[in-house]
Amino acid sequence: MGDLLEWFCIGVEWLVIAIAVSPIVIGIGWVMVEGSILPRLVPRKEIEAMADEVMRNHPEAPEDWVLVSTRN
Repeated sequence: MGDLLEWFCIGVEWLVIAIAVSPIVIGIGWVMVEGSILPRLVPRKEIEAMADEVMRNHPEAPEDWVLVSTRN
């Protein structure tokens, strides 16, 4: 009976550790998905079309417009 209780306590300890660490792991995974996987799914033609539109609408300083519009 003591051996079974020891295994149960070990299982509960690992469960508590998993619950405590899971938000961190989920956060890191979310950052990886949002930062490197999703941007690669945007077609190059769409990116080029957006860049051309910005260059047409803001020929004097397109970089400034992009930096200001992405801060929000």
